[in-house]
Amino acid sequence: MQTLTIRADEALISQIVAISKALADTTNQKLIIDDGYADEAKYQSRFSEYEADIEAIRRGELETYPLEGIRDEIAKW
Repeated sequence: MQTLTIRADEALISQIVAISKALADTTNQKLIIDDGYADEAKYQSRFSEYEADIEAIRRGELETYPLEGIRDEIAKW
């Protein structure tokens, strides 16, 4: 099995998907179409977590470590 990535506008993608499904049906081939929205949802979820952390840092509710302290700890190794 091979993977193909196509970047195009929504209209063209819809047409390509329809043609691909029809071709797969007529040739009795298995076709798996991954729309990528699951990856986008995962990315958005992580981004939302980062935004929440930034707000918590600004409110003083989340402790951060100074870069110098981290450098000192790494230098010990």
